Amino acid sequence: MSDDILDFIRGQAAEVLDVDAAEIGRETSLAEQYDADSIDVIEIASAVERRFGIQVEDHEVYDLTSVGQFVDLVAAKVAAKP
Repeated sequence: MSDDILDFIRGQAAEVLDVDAAEIGRETSLAEQYDADSIDVIEIASAVERRFGIQVEDHEVYDLTSVGQFVDLVAAKVAAKP
């Protein structure tokens, strides 16, 4: 499941930030490497919420420093779904 989540986040990030998805990995920092701002991250998070049927609070994504942490957060929320 983590690979599916990673692929989805990579695709969304690539679309929002206009970059090549192949350049985005688990260690990628969207803010540092691609100048993603909070609006970009919230846009990606909103797409993740729709795709995986979860709720991600804004403050949860502001503290993430890598795509891998984003993937782990989403995976935990998906696993906790009833």
